[in-house]
Amino acid sequence: MSIAALVDRTAPRHVSVGLPPFRLILLAGCFFLAFHDVSISLNKDYDRPAGELLSQAEQGNVRRQLGFLGVGAVGALGLRERSHRKIAFRSAEGALCLFLTAWLALSLLWSVDPIVSLKRILQFGIVTLCGLTMATRVSGAALPAFVCIATSGYLLVGLGAELALGTFSPGDRFAGTLHPNGQGLNCALMVLSASALLAGAPRAWRAWLRVALVLGFGALLLTRSRTALTSLVLALILSRIVSLPRWRALAATATLAWLGALVVFVGGDGIQSFAREGVELGRDETDLSTFQGRTEVWEACLEYARERPLLGYGFGAFWTPDHLQAISSSLGWGVPDAHSTYVEHLLNLGSVGAAVYVLMMVLAARAAFLRGRASGDAGSRFVLSLILFLLPYGVLESAPAQVSLHMFILIWALLYLLSTPVPEARARRAPLPVPHGQGGQMQVTRGAIRDAALDRFRVERPRTAPTKIDRGGME
Repeated sequence: MSIAALVDRTAPRHVSVGLPPFRLILLAGCFFLAFHDVSISLNKDYDRPAGELLSQAEQGNVRRQLGFLGVGAVGALGLRERSHRKIAFRSAEGALCLFLTAWLALSLLWSVDPIVSLKRILQFGIVTLCGLTMATRVSGAALPAFVCIATSGYLLVGLGAELALGTFSPGDRFAGTLHPNGQGLNCALMVLSASALLAGAPRAWRAWLRVALVLGFGALLLTRSRTALTSLVLALILSRIVSLPRWRALAATATLAWLGALVVFVGGDGIQSFAREGVELGRDETDLSTFQGRTEVWEACLEYARERPLLGYGFGAFWTPDHLQAISSSLGWGVPDAHSTYVEHLLNLGSVGAAVYVLMMVLAARAAFLRGRASGDAGSRFVLSLILFLLPYGVLESAPAQVSLHMFILIWALLYLLSTPVPEARARRAPLPVPHGQGGQMQVTRGAIRDAALDRFRVERPRTAPTKIDRGGME
Protein backbone atom coordinates (compact mmCIF):
# COMPACT_ATOMS: atom_id res chain seq x y z
CA MET A 1 0.00 0.00 0.00
CA SER A 2 1.43 3.39 -1.00
CA ILE A 3 2.01 6.11 1.55
CA ALA A 4 -0.46 8.32 -0.28
CA ALA A 5 -3.20 5.88 0.59
CA LEU A 6 -2.37 6.28 4.28
CA VAL A 7 -2.90 10.02 4.27
CA ASP A 8 -6.23 11.12 5.65
CA ARG A 9 -7.26 13.45 2.83
CA THR A 10 -10.83 13.77 4.05
CA ALA A 11 -10.12 14.76 7.64
CA PRO A 12 -10.71 18.36 8.67
CA ARG A 13 -7.66 20.50 9.30
CA HIS A 14 -8.63 21.35 12.86
CA VAL A 15 -8.11 18.96 15.74
CA SER A 16 -11.24 16.85 16.11
CA VAL A 17 -11.37 15.02 19.40
CA GLY A 18 -14.26 12.75 18.42
CA LEU A 19 -14.79 11.65 22.03
CA PRO A 20 -16.09 13.73 24.95
CA PRO A 21 -13.10 15.56 26.50
CA PHE A 22 -13.97 14.38 30.00
CA ARG A 23 -13.17 10.80 28.91
CA LEU A 24 -9.66 11.83 27.90
CA ILE A 25 -9.23 13.59 31.24
CA LEU A 26 -10.59 10.51 33.00
CA LEU A 27 -8.10 8.39 31.09
CA ALA A 28 -5.20 10.54 32.29
CA GLY A 29 -6.60 10.28 35.82
CA CYS A 30 -6.73 6.48 35.64
CA PHE A 31 -3.04 6.29 34.72
CA PHE A 32 -2.28 8.73 37.53
CA LEU A 33 -4.08 6.47 40.00
CA ALA A 34 -2.17 3.43 38.76
CA PHE A 35 1.39 4.74 38.71
CA HIS A 36 1.74 8.00 40.68
CA ASP A 37 2.43 8.63 44.38
CA VAL A 38 2.12 12.17 45.76
CA SER A 39 4.35 11.33 48.78
CA ILE A 40 7.26 9.76 46.89
CA SER A 41 9.46 12.84 47.35
CA LEU A 42 9.54 12.25 51.13
CA ASN A 43 12.10 9.50 50.50
CA LYS A 44 15.02 11.23 48.81
CA ASP A 45 16.75 7.90 48.23
CA TYR A 46 13.96 6.93 45.76
CA ASP A 47 15.38 3.41 45.30
CA ARG A 48 13.09 0.98 47.06
CA PRO A 49 14.70 -1.78 49.15
CA ALA A 50 14.54 -5.37 47.99
CA GLY A 51 12.04 -6.26 50.74
CA GLU A 52 9.50 -3.74 49.49
CA LEU A 53 9.94 -4.96 45.92
CA LEU A 54 9.37 -8.53 47.06
CA SER A 55 6.24 -7.55 49.00
CA GLN A 56 4.77 -5.76 45.98
CA ALA A 57 5.60 -8.67 43.68
CA GLU A 58 3.80 -11.09 45.97
CA GLN A 59 0.75 -8.98 46.94
CA GLY A 60 0.20 -6.77 43.89
CA ASN A 61 -1.00 -3.17 43.88
CA VAL A 62 -4.68 -2.39 44.43
CA ARG A 63 -4.43 1.18 43.11
CA ARG A 64 -2.83 -0.09 39.92
CA GLN A 65 -5.59 -2.66 39.45
CA LEU A 66 -8.26 0.02 39.89
CA GLY A 67 -6.44 2.28 37.45
CA PHE A 68 -6.37 -0.40 34.76
CA LEU A 69 -10.07 -1.11 35.30
CA GLY A 70 -10.72 2.59 34.68
CA VAL A 71 -8.63 2.54 31.49
CA GLY A 72 -10.62 -0.46 30.28
CA ALA A 73 -13.89 1.31 31.05
CA VAL A 74 -12.83 4.38 29.04
CA GLY A 75 -11.87 2.15 26.11
CA ALA A 76 -15.14 0.22 26.26
CA LEU A 77 -17.20 3.43 26.41
CA GLY A 78 -15.33 4.74 23.38
CA LEU A 79 -16.44 1.75 21.32
CA ARG A 80 -19.96 3.18 21.38
CA GLU A 81 -18.80 6.14 19.29
CA ARG A 82 -18.69 5.99 15.50
CA SER A 83 -15.38 4.82 14.05
CA HIS A 84 -13.88 7.25 11.52
CA ARG A 85 -10.77 5.24 10.73
CA LYS A 86 -10.00 1.58 10.11
CA ILE A 87 -6.86 -0.39 10.92
CA ALA A 88 -5.01 -2.13 8.07
CA PHE A 89 -2.21 -4.61 8.83
CA ARG A 90 -1.06 -5.13 5.23
CA SER A 91 2.23 -3.24 5.67
CA ALA A 92 5.42 -4.80 7.05
CA GLU A 93 5.18 -2.89 10.32
CA GLY A 94 1.53 -3.94 10.61
CA ALA A 95 2.43 -7.60 10.19
CA LEU A 96 5.15 -7.26 12.83
CA CYS A 97 2.67 -5.63 15.22
CA LEU A 98 0.31 -8.58 14.80
CA PHE A 99 3.12 -11.11 15.21
CA LEU A 100 4.47 -9.44 18.36
CA THR A 101 0.98 -9.26 19.88
CA ALA A 102 0.37 -12.95 19.12
CA TRP A 103 3.81 -13.91 20.44
CA LEU A 104 3.16 -11.96 23.62
CA ALA A 105 -0.16 -13.75 24.17
CA LEU A 106 1.28 -17.18 23.34
CA SER A 107 4.09 -16.69 25.86
CA LEU A 108 1.52 -17.73 28.48
CA LEU A 109 2.07 -21.31 27.26
CA TRP A 110 5.74 -21.38 28.27
CA SER A 111 5.69 -18.83 31.09
CA VAL A 112 7.49 -19.73 34.30
CA ASP A 113 4.70 -17.98 36.22
CA PRO A 114 1.43 -18.30 34.24
CA ILE A 115 -0.60 -16.33 36.80
CA VAL A 116 1.64 -13.26 36.55
CA SER A 117 1.81 -13.55 32.76
CA LEU A 118 -1.97 -13.78 32.55
CA LYS A 119 -2.32 -10.59 34.61
CA ARG A 120 0.17 -8.73 32.41
CA ILE A 121 -1.47 -10.00 29.22
CA LEU A 122 -4.86 -8.81 30.48
CA GLN A 123 -3.38 -5.40 31.27
CA PHE A 124 -1.82 -5.31 27.83
CA GLY A 125 -5.19 -6.18 26.31
CA ILE A 126 -6.83 -3.33 28.23
CA VAL A 127 -4.38 -0.67 27.03
CA THR A 128 -4.53 -2.11 23.49
CA LEU A 129 -8.32 -1.88 23.48
CA CYS A 130 -8.14 1.71 24.67
CA GLY A 131 -5.44 2.53 22.12
CA LEU A 132 -7.55 1.01 19.35
CA THR A 133 -10.50 3.13 20.43
CA MET A 134 -8.42 6.30 20.30
CA ALA A 135 -6.70 5.50 17.01
CA THR A 136 -9.99 4.87 15.20
CA ARG A 137 -12.20 7.53 16.78
CA VAL A 138 -10.07 10.65 17.18
CA SER A 139 -7.83 12.60 14.85
CA GLY A 140 -4.08 12.14 14.70
CA ALA A 141 -3.42 15.49 16.38
CA ALA A 142 -5.43 14.32 19.40
CA LEU A 143 -2.55 11.97 20.31
CA PRO A 144 0.08 14.70 21.02
CA ALA A 145 -2.70 16.88 22.47
CA PHE A 146 -3.60 14.18 25.01
CA VAL A 147 0.05 13.52 25.83
CA CYS A 148 0.75 17.23 26.32
CA ILE A 149 -2.28 17.76 28.56
CA ALA A 150 -1.70 14.60 30.62
CA THR A 151 2.02 15.12 31.18
CA SER A 152 1.49 18.82 31.96
CA GLY A 153 -1.10 17.87 34.56
CA TYR A 154 1.21 15.27 36.10
CA LEU A 155 4.02 17.81 36.27
CA LEU A 156 1.88 20.50 37.90
CA VAL A 157 0.45 18.06 40.44
CA GLY A 158 3.94 16.81 41.24
CA LEU A 159 5.25 20.33 41.67
CA GLY A 160 2.33 21.18 43.95
CA ALA A 161 2.92 18.00 45.97
CA GLU A 162 6.57 18.83 46.60
CA LEU A 163 5.75 22.42 47.54
CA ALA A 164 3.03 21.23 49.93
CA LEU A 165 5.31 18.64 51.52
CA GLY A 166 8.24 21.06 51.71
CA THR A 167 10.50 18.71 49.75
CA PHE A 168 11.07 20.91 46.70
CA SER A 169 14.64 22.11 46.41
CA PRO A 170 16.57 23.06 43.25
CA GLY A 171 19.59 21.30 44.75
CA ASP A 172 17.77 17.94 44.89
CA ARG A 173 16.41 15.83 42.05
CA PHE A 174 12.84 16.78 41.23
CA ALA A 175 10.48 13.82 41.52
CA GLY A 176 6.95 15.14 41.96
CA THR A 177 4.78 12.04 41.94
CA LEU A 178 7.24 9.69 40.21
CA HIS A 179 10.80 8.48 40.50
CA PRO A 180 13.03 11.25 39.09
CA ASN A 181 13.81 9.08 36.07
CA GLY A 182 10.10 8.54 35.50
CA GLN A 183 9.43 12.25 35.90
CA GLY A 184 12.20 12.89 33.39
CA LEU A 185 10.42 10.65 30.89
CA ASN A 186 7.17 12.49 31.62
CA CYS A 187 8.81 15.87 30.95
CA ALA A 188 10.46 14.63 27.75
CA LEU A 189 7.10 13.46 26.39
CA MET A 190 5.65 16.85 27.31
CA VAL A 191 8.32 18.62 25.25
CA LEU A 192 7.94 16.24 22.28
CA SER A 193 4.15 16.61 22.16
CA ALA A 194 4.22 20.40 22.54
CA SER A 195 6.81 20.78 19.77
CA ALA A 196 4.77 18.54 17.45
CA LEU A 197 1.63 20.63 18.03
CA LEU A 198 3.36 23.99 17.80
CA ALA A 199 3.94 23.99 14.03
CA GLY A 200 0.28 23.89 13.00
CA ALA A 201 -1.37 25.25 16.14
CA PRO A 202 -3.76 28.24 16.03
CA ARG A 203 -2.19 31.51 17.10
CA ALA A 204 -4.18 31.57 20.35
CA TRP A 205 -2.59 28.28 21.49
CA ARG A 206 1.01 28.94 20.48
CA ALA A 207 1.83 30.91 23.61
CA TRP A 208 0.56 28.09 25.84
CA LEU A 209 2.54 25.50 23.89
CA ARG A 210 5.70 27.59 24.21
CA VAL A 211 5.11 27.77 27.96
CA ALA A 212 4.73 23.98 28.01
CA LEU A 213 8.02 23.62 26.11
CA VAL A 214 9.93 25.83 28.55
CA LEU A 215 8.27 24.33 31.64
CA GLY A 216 8.82 20.75 30.47
CA PHE A 217 12.46 21.30 29.56
CA GLY A 218 13.18 23.18 32.77
CA ALA A 219 11.59 20.45 34.90
CA LEU A 220 13.54 17.83 32.95
CA LEU A 221 16.77 19.56 33.94
CA LEU A 222 15.63 19.56 37.58
CA THR A 223 15.07 15.78 37.48
CA ARG A 224 18.72 15.36 36.40
CA SER A 225 17.62 12.42 34.26
CA ARG A 226 20.50 12.07 31.80
CA THR A 227 18.96 9.32 29.69
CA ALA A 228 15.74 11.26 29.08
CA LEU A 229 17.62 14.51 28.36
CA THR A 230 20.06 12.92 25.91
CA SER A 231 17.34 10.97 24.12
CA LEU A 232 15.16 14.08 23.88
CA VAL A 233 17.93 16.17 22.31
CA LEU A 234 18.73 13.41 19.83
CA ALA A 235 15.06 12.97 18.91
CA LEU A 236 14.50 16.69 18.35
CA ILE A 237 17.65 17.01 16.21
CA LEU A 238 17.01 13.87 14.15
CA SER A 239 13.32 14.61 13.59
CA ARG A 240 14.26 18.07 12.37
CA ILE A 241 17.01 16.79 10.07
CA VAL A 242 14.91 14.06 8.45
CA SER A 243 12.14 16.58 7.74
CA LEU A 244 14.51 18.59 5.52
CA PRO A 245 15.07 17.91 1.80
CA ARG A 246 17.78 15.35 1.17
CA TRP A 247 20.57 17.77 0.26
CA ARG A 248 19.75 20.03 3.21
CA ALA A 249 19.69 17.05 5.56
CA LEU A 250 23.13 15.97 4.36
CA ALA A 251 24.45 19.53 4.72
CA ALA A 252 23.02 19.82 8.26
CA THR A 253 24.54 16.48 9.28
CA ALA A 254 27.94 17.43 7.88
CA THR A 255 27.79 20.83 9.59
CA LEU A 256 26.97 19.33 12.97
CA ALA A 257 29.76 16.78 12.62
CA TRP A 258 32.26 19.51 11.64
CA LEU A 259 31.22 21.75 14.53
CA GLY A 260 31.50 18.87 16.98
CA ALA A 261 35.00 17.99 15.79
CA LEU A 262 36.03 21.66 15.93
CA VAL A 263 34.79 22.06 19.51
CA VAL A 264 36.65 18.93 20.64
CA PHE A 265 39.85 20.02 18.87
CA VAL A 266 39.83 23.60 20.18
CA GLY A 267 38.54 22.79 23.67
CA GLY A 268 40.96 19.96 24.43
CA ASP A 269 40.97 18.83 28.05
CA GLY A 270 38.74 21.74 29.04
CA ILE A 271 35.87 20.58 26.84
CA GLN A 272 36.21 17.05 28.18
CA SER A 273 35.91 18.31 31.75
CA PHE A 274 32.97 20.51 30.78
CA ALA A 275 31.27 17.59 29.00
CA ARG A 276 31.74 15.35 32.01
CA GLU A 277 30.16 17.93 34.32
CA GLY A 278 27.31 18.31 31.86
CA VAL A 279 26.72 14.57 31.74
CA GLU A 280 26.79 14.27 35.52
CA LEU A 281 24.16 17.07 35.82
CA GLY A 282 25.29 17.78 39.37
CA ARG A 283 24.49 14.28 40.63
CA ASP A 284 26.68 12.76 43.33
CA GLU A 285 28.19 9.26 43.17
CA THR A 286 28.15 9.20 39.40
CA ASP A 287 29.66 6.05 37.88
CA LEU A 288 29.63 6.52 34.12
CA SER A 289 31.81 3.48 33.52
CA THR A 290 28.92 1.18 34.47
CA PHE A 291 26.08 3.58 33.62
CA GLN A 292 25.15 3.82 37.30
CA GLY A 293 25.42 0.06 37.82
CA ARG A 294 23.34 -0.84 34.78
CA THR A 295 26.02 -2.99 33.18
CA GLU A 296 26.12 -5.14 36.32
CA VAL A 297 22.35 -5.58 36.11
CA TRP A 298 22.60 -6.52 32.42
CA GLU A 299 25.27 -9.13 33.12
CA ALA A 300 23.11 -10.71 35.81
CA CYS A 301 20.03 -10.67 33.56
CA LEU A 302 21.87 -12.07 30.54
CA GLU A 303 22.94 -15.07 32.62
CA TYR A 304 19.25 -15.90 33.01
CA ALA A 305 18.50 -15.06 29.37
CA ARG A 306 21.00 -17.69 28.21
CA GLU A 307 18.90 -20.36 29.90
CA ARG A 308 15.83 -19.55 27.73
CA PRO A 309 17.25 -17.69 24.71
CA LEU A 310 14.47 -18.11 22.14
CA LEU A 311 11.20 -18.03 24.09
CA GLY A 312 12.08 -16.13 27.25
CA TYR A 313 10.35 -16.51 30.60
CA GLY A 314 6.90 -15.31 29.53
CA PHE A 315 5.46 -11.81 29.31
CA GLY A 316 6.03 -10.05 32.64
CA ALA A 317 6.99 -13.31 34.33
CA PHE A 318 10.74 -12.96 34.79
CA TRP A 319 10.73 -10.68 37.83
CA THR A 320 9.39 -13.28 40.23
CA PRO A 321 10.22 -13.00 43.95
CA ASP A 322 13.01 -15.57 43.48
CA HIS A 323 14.66 -13.64 40.65
CA LEU A 324 14.23 -10.33 42.45
CA GLN A 325 15.84 -11.76 45.59
CA ALA A 326 18.70 -13.41 43.73
CA ILE A 327 19.70 -10.41 41.57
CA SER A 328 19.17 -7.81 44.32
CA SER A 329 21.23 -9.84 46.79
CA SER A 330 24.10 -10.36 44.35
CA LEU A 331 24.29 -6.63 43.52
CA GLY A 332 23.58 -5.29 47.00
CA TRP A 333 20.63 -3.02 46.11
CA GLY A 334 16.98 -3.44 45.13
CA VAL A 335 16.79 -4.09 41.38
CA PRO A 336 13.22 -3.49 40.14
CA ASP A 337 13.82 -4.20 36.44
CA ALA A 338 16.49 -4.80 33.80
CA HIS A 339 17.12 -1.06 33.22
CA SER A 340 16.90 -1.65 29.48
CA THR A 341 13.88 -2.10 27.25
CA TYR A 342 15.75 -4.50 25.00
CA VAL A 343 17.04 -6.67 27.85
CA GLU A 344 13.54 -6.65 29.34
CA HIS A 345 12.03 -7.92 26.09
CA LEU A 346 14.82 -10.49 25.81
CA LEU A 347 13.96 -11.84 29.25
CA ASN A 348 10.19 -11.86 28.77
CA LEU A 349 9.78 -12.69 25.06
CA GLY A 350 13.13 -14.17 24.14
CA SER A 351 15.37 -13.23 21.24
CA VAL A 352 12.44 -13.66 18.84
CA GLY A 353 10.28 -11.08 20.58
CA ALA A 354 13.18 -8.65 21.14
CA ALA A 355 14.25 -8.79 17.47
CA VAL A 356 10.69 -8.30 16.23
CA TYR A 357 10.27 -5.30 18.54
CA VAL A 358 13.40 -3.57 17.23
CA LEU A 359 12.50 -4.21 13.58
CA MET A 360 8.93 -3.03 14.16
CA MET A 361 10.12 0.23 15.71
CA VAL A 362 12.55 0.93 12.85
CA LEU A 363 9.90 0.30 10.18
CA ALA A 364 7.36 2.36 12.14
CA ALA A 365 9.80 5.28 12.21
CA ARG A 366 10.12 5.04 8.43
CA ALA A 367 6.32 4.92 8.01
CA ALA A 368 5.87 7.93 10.30
CA PHE A 369 8.48 9.86 8.32
CA LEU A 370 6.79 9.12 4.99
CA ARG A 371 3.34 9.87 6.32
CA GLY A 372 4.45 13.09 7.96
CA ARG A 373 6.12 14.28 4.76
CA ALA A 374 2.98 13.48 2.73
CA SER A 375 0.41 14.93 5.13
CA GLY A 376 2.30 17.24 7.49
CA ASP A 377 -0.10 16.44 10.35
CA ALA A 378 0.87 16.83 13.99
CA GLY A 379 0.12 13.19 14.76
CA SER A 380 2.72 11.86 12.33
CA ARG A 381 5.30 14.39 13.50
CA PHE A 382 4.79 13.30 17.09
CA VAL A 383 4.93 9.58 16.27
CA LEU A 384 8.24 10.05 14.44
CA SER A 385 9.81 12.03 17.27
CA LEU A 386 8.38 9.57 19.83
CA ILE A 387 10.02 6.57 18.14
CA LEU A 388 13.30 8.44 17.65
CA PHE A 389 13.19 9.18 21.38
CA LEU A 390 12.28 5.67 22.55
CA LEU A 391 14.96 3.89 20.50
CA PRO A 392 17.93 5.40 22.39
CA TYR A 393 15.99 5.80 25.64
CA GLY A 394 15.25 2.08 25.71
CA VAL A 395 18.96 1.25 25.87
CA LEU A 396 19.19 2.41 29.51
CA GLU A 397 15.58 2.33 30.76
CA SER A 398 12.85 -0.34 30.92
CA ALA A 399 9.75 1.87 31.07
CA PRO A 400 8.69 1.34 27.40
CA ALA A 401 8.66 -2.44 27.95
CA GLN A 402 6.28 -2.26 30.93
CA VAL A 403 2.50 -2.01 30.67
CA SER A 404 2.00 1.62 31.58
CA LEU A 405 1.08 5.01 30.13
CA HIS A 406 4.14 4.91 27.91
CA MET A 407 3.20 1.58 26.37
CA PHE A 408 -0.34 2.89 25.85
CA ILE A 409 1.01 5.95 24.02
CA LEU A 410 3.21 3.75 21.84
CA ILE A 411 0.31 1.41 21.02
CA TRP A 412 -1.93 4.36 20.13
CA ALA A 413 0.86 5.78 17.94
CA LEU A 414 1.46 2.51 16.08
CA LEU A 415 -2.25 1.89 15.49
CA TYR A 416 -2.61 5.44 14.19
CA LEU A 417 0.14 4.76 11.67
CA LEU A 418 -1.74 1.65 10.52
CA SER A 419 -5.11 3.42 10.26
CA THR A 420 -6.78 4.85 7.18
CA PRO A 421 -9.89 7.04 6.94
CA VAL A 422 -13.23 5.32 6.41
CA PRO A 423 -14.30 5.93 2.77
CA GLU A 424 -17.19 8.26 2.06
CA ALA A 425 -19.07 5.33 0.59
CA ARG A 426 -19.33 3.89 4.10
CA ALA A 427 -20.75 7.02 5.63
CA ARG A 428 -23.95 6.41 7.55
CA ARG A 429 -25.74 9.32 5.97
CA ALA A 430 -27.82 9.38 2.83
CA PRO A 431 -25.99 10.53 -0.33
CA LEU A 432 -26.35 14.13 -1.39
CA PRO A 433 -29.26 14.60 -3.84
CA VAL A 434 -28.58 14.89 -7.54
CA PRO A 435 -31.30 16.97 -9.23
CA HIS A 436 -32.95 15.71 -12.40
CA GLY A 437 -32.40 17.30 -15.75
CA GLN A 438 -28.84 18.49 -15.05
CA GLY A 439 -26.98 15.77 -16.96
CA GLY A 440 -25.94 14.02 -13.75
CA GLN A 441 -24.14 17.11 -12.40
CA MET A 442 -24.24 17.41 -8.60
CA GLN A 443 -25.50 20.57 -6.96
CA VAL A 444 -23.96 21.17 -3.55
CA THR A 445 -26.19 23.34 -1.40
CA ARG A 446 -25.23 25.20 1.75
CA GLY A 447 -27.28 22.83 3.86
CA ALA A 448 -25.63 19.79 2.27
CA ILE A 449 -22.16 21.18 2.97
CA ARG A 450 -23.14 21.87 6.58
CA ASP A 451 -24.49 18.34 7.02
CA ALA A 452 -21.43 16.79 5.42
CA ALA A 453 -19.11 18.83 7.65
CA LEU A 454 -20.89 17.52 10.70
CA ASP A 455 -20.07 14.03 9.44
CA ARG A 456 -16.38 15.00 9.11
CA PHE A 457 -16.16 14.46 5.38
CA ARG A 458 -14.98 17.04 2.88
CA VAL A 459 -17.30 17.67 -0.05
CA GLU A 460 -15.49 18.79 -3.18
CA ARG A 461 -17.00 21.06 -5.77
CA PRO A 462 -17.78 19.55 -9.17
CA ARG A 463 -15.09 20.03 -11.76
CA THR A 464 -17.50 20.39 -14.67
CA ALA A 465 -18.84 23.76 -15.75
CA PRO A 466 -21.81 24.83 -13.59
CA THR A 467 -25.19 25.12 -15.20
CA LYS A 468 -27.59 27.98 -14.79
CA ILE A 469 -29.42 27.55 -11.50
CA ASP A 470 -31.05 29.60 -8.82
CA ARG A 471 -28.45 31.82 -7.08
CA GLY A 472 -29.52 30.56 -3.68
CA GLY A 473 -28.84 26.93 -4.59
CA MET A 474 -25.08 26.96 -5.24
CA GLU A 475 -22.32 28.02 -2.90
